[in-house]
Amino acid sequence: MNRAIIQLLIGALAIGLSPIFAKWVVLTGNVSPIGAGFWRMGIGSLGFGLLILLPSDRQLGLAELRSTLKKSPLPIVLAGILFACDLTAWHTSFEYTSVSSSTLLANLSSIFVPVCGVLFFREKFKSKLAIGGVLALIGGFGIAFFRNAVGRDGSHDSLLLGEGLAFMTAFFYTAYMLIIKRIVGGGAPRSIMFISSGVSAIILCLLAIFLEQTIWPHANAAWVWIFALGLISQTMGQGLIAKALMVLPVSQSALILLAAPTSSAVFGWLLLGEALTAPQIGSIGITLLGIALVARR
Repeated sequence: MNRAIIQLLIGALAIGLSPIFAKWVVLTGNVSPIGAGFWRMGIGSLGFGLLILLPSDRQLGLAELRSTLKKSPLPIVLAGILFACDLTAWHTSFEYTSVSSSTLLANLSSIFVPVCGVLFFREKFKSKLAIGGVLALIGGFGIAFFRNAVGRDGSHDSLLLGEGLAFMTAFFYTAYMLIIKRIVGGGAPRSIMFISSGVSAIILCLLAIFLEQTIWPHANAAWVWIFALGLISQTMGQGLIAKALMVLPVSQSALILLAAPTSSAVFGWLLLGEALTAPQIGSIGITLLGIALVARR
C-alpha cells in the first residue's frame, strides 16, 4: 500500500469524525450547524496557515502561497464556495437524520466523482477497481438502509428533509473534489487549502449572521470540540486528502473515501449511542472489503 493511499485513509478517518465533533459543538455550545461549519473552516484555515509558516519550511511555504495566489485564485475561491455550501447542507442535515445516514448520502459523491473522472480526466476503470467500488458502494448503502427510518423528531418528513440535504451535499462535494484535483496537480496543497478554507469560513460566517444563527459557543467546554473539528477534520483530514490527490486518480480516491461514512457509523455507535444492527455491521465489512480491493489497484 503506497504512501498516498495511507494518507487518504487517515484523511478519511479524520473526516469521518467530523459529524461527531460537529454534533458535540452544537450540543455543548448551543452553536448553530452553520456556526459549527464556520469554526471548522476558520480553525482549519488557521491550521493550514501555521503549516505554511513552519520555521523549517517558511520560505518555501510563503513562496508557494504567493505562486498559488497568482496562478489559480478563481478556482480556489470557487472550491471554497462549494465547500461552504457542502457544510451548510451537511451540518444542517444532522438535526433531522442520523450521522451514519447523513454521511452515507453525502458520500454518494463516491459514485459521481469516478464518473466525472472518466469524463473529464480520462481515467480508466480496471476490473479490480470496478469490483471493489461496487462492493464498497453496496456496503455503504447497506449502512444507511438497515436503520430505523424515522427522523430525529420521529417523523418521516423530518427524515426526508435531513436526507435531502445530505444528498445535496454529494453534488457540492463532487464539484469541490474535481476542482481540487485539477489545481492540486501543480503542488502547494497547504496554500490551496489555506485559501479555500478561509473563503469557506467567511461565507459561513456571513450566512450565519444573515440567518441570525448562533456562532459564539455558550459554554467553554465546546472549544475542545471546535478545535478538534477544525484541526483534526479539516487541517489534518482534508489536508491529507488534498495531498493524496496530487498522486492518486480522483476515481480511486473517491471510492477509498467511503471509509469516511463507514468510520462515522462506527464512531456514531461508540460515541453517540447510535445503535448498529447486524445487517449494518455486515455492510461495514463489505465496504471495507471493497476499499481494500480499490486500494490494491
